[in-house]
Amino acid sequence: EKQNYQTLQADVVVETSAGISGQKIVQEYRYFVKRPDRMKMEIFKPFRQTVVMKDGVVSIKMPDGKIQKHKISELPGMGNIQTQRLYSIEYIKEQYDISKIHDYVKEEKTYIEIKLVPKSESVLPTMIMEIEKLTCLVEKQKVLNEEEIIMSESINRKIENINGIFVPSIIEGYTVSHKKPQTIQFKSKMFYNNIKINQKIDENEFAIK
Repeated sequence: EKQNYQTLQADVVVETSAGISGQKIVQEYRYFVKRPDRMKMEIFKPFRQTVVMKDGVVSIKMPDGKIQKHKISELPGMGNIQTQRLYSIEYIKEQYDISKIHDYVKEEKTYIEIKLVPKSESVLPTMIMEIEKLTCLVEKQKVLNEEEIIMSESINRKIENINGIFVPSIIEGYTVSHKKPQTIQFKSKMFYNNIKINQKIDENEFAIK
């Protein structure tokens, strides 16, 4: 409820260390959000790529110009982005069945853990969120597959208030590939610049060709 905006644009730089080697990958992209269900990442580095999320589908334009399409539920790495789109309690109730797991206290802070079960395939699969009660900020989330096996877990180590918008700036966690299978640890630092809030974004911006 504190994320009171309809559109958001920003230049984002993400530094991610992943895997056993801790190899650093730097990603630069232009970020567009138009509520209730539009998101675009125009990626410039390490290679050009465009990612558009709308109507429950993620379309990815690859460097060779080919376009891939996936359900949001097939890409657990979209979890943090999807979370930012859960912008009102009314929207969450429309998309998910919500149940409380428990309350607990950690480091003198009170948290509530909730479970969100999707009502359709147009949103992420089942999620578990840990929310700090005083600030209402999501500090941890898990994304589960249909068998409720963890696909990814992310912890927002640092959340910044930039121009009135709360965004994660340090994220740690892991993703699980059940095809190999293997677990990949990661840590990301995110830097936001040129943030624009509630400026008009044309619908054509989210058309991928």
